[in-house]
Amino acid sequence: MQINLKPWNGNERLYFYRQSQQLSGQTGQIGMLRADFDRDGNGFFSTWEDIRSDLKTDDFKAEFDNVINALRFEEDGTPLGGRRNLSAFLSKQDGSLLPNDGEWHGYRADTDKYSYFFRLKPQAGDYNVYAWCYKRGRLDDHMARAEKGIRFIDSGYNDKFTISDGGKIRIHFSDGTSDEKTCRYIDDTHVQFGDGSGAYGLQHICEFAERLENIGAAVEPVTEPMVMLNARYYCPLKIAVFERDEYGDLEEDGYDLDGRYAAHYEEEIKELLKKEHSYDGCDPKSMASYQDNPKVLAAEWNVAEIRGTLYGVINVDLAAPLSLSEEKELKAWITGQNSDGFGEGLEQQEFEIDGGEAYVSFWNSGDDYFIKNETEFRQFLNNQSMGGMMF
Repeated sequence: MQINLKPWNGNERLYFYRQSQQLSGQTGQIGMLRADFDRDGNGFFSTWEDIRSDLKTDDFKAEFDNVINALRFEEDGTPLGGRRNLSAFLSKQDGSLLPNDGEWHGYRADTDKYSYFFRLKPQAGDYNVYAWCYKRGRLDDHMARAEKGIRFIDSGYNDKFTISDGGKIRIHFSDGTSDEKTCRYIDDTHVQFGDGSGAYGLQHICEFAERLENIGAAVEPVTEPMVMLNARYYCPLKIAVFERDEYGDLEEDGYDLDGRYAAHYEEEIKELLKKEHSYDGCDPKSMASYQDNPKVLAAEWNVAEIRGTLYGVINVDLAAPLSLSEEKELKAWITGQNSDGFGEGLEQQEFEIDGGEAYVSFWNSGDDYFIKNETEFRQFLNNQSMGGMMF
């Protein structure tokens, strides 16, 4: 029997341990074998613990015996053949150490019906092998659904943020104290806190939101929220142009041109933006931290040429969709950044043009200035021209 051990990947790291009763049922966690190599490093003393005895069928027991025997005896150097074999096996691997778990390594092996999660360590004085056994179909189904992450909402079902399965939140109480909780995905509307026991345990996401609101508590992500979508906001550009005189000196008085002129210098402007974002505190994640909505994860300034005109484009990563009022606040914040924040710093960076220098601005004081989302911007283009609008 050929068994292929693969180092853990992504959220597989969560399944090398005992699952709660709720999760063991959803993932089909059958039980756990643990073993040590004895004092001389060549033994294999093992014990078995049932988790879901109803899943420990004769079919499973026969296959699991074959899996263990294959990893112990079938070839020279099999990883469970002893302490020396396991050390040699791990020395040839990369990226298998489990996070925050000392010297333990994690490997997964699959057969048609079952999945085996091996937690391995060759050192003497402790168990060397833990093998957590699952019904593969149930496990894969649960893990696929859990990839969507865990939503946190308010009592009106408005999204606040989403974190990955196994991520952490921090609850701030009205008395000034706080508490961190590890979160596990149960389904799209339920979350498990910690091991599922205690004051919080298993919660419906709306009931959890109501509970916090009733006691005046607030919740924020500790683990970085998942990017659920990207939104783009558009604005017109203004270019301040200063020509050189016959002696090569810049004229004191310049003049303004719009995005049609700026389109000739798209690459130069992109280089300026890249440089501006490289400064301390100006990277996209830091820019997002200057506003108050935790749904906004990153904000990056860029430009795009559309129908011969260069427009400013602010790319925003979101952990959840914005409400109308939240988007209004975000647009106001972007306007402020364009006039007095990020954009103000950018306006001080010159770039060379034919016969002079120019400065780009994401803001102007004209009545035709706007910050539009993608839908609004497409309508704006339609109003300008009823022709094709592909971009």
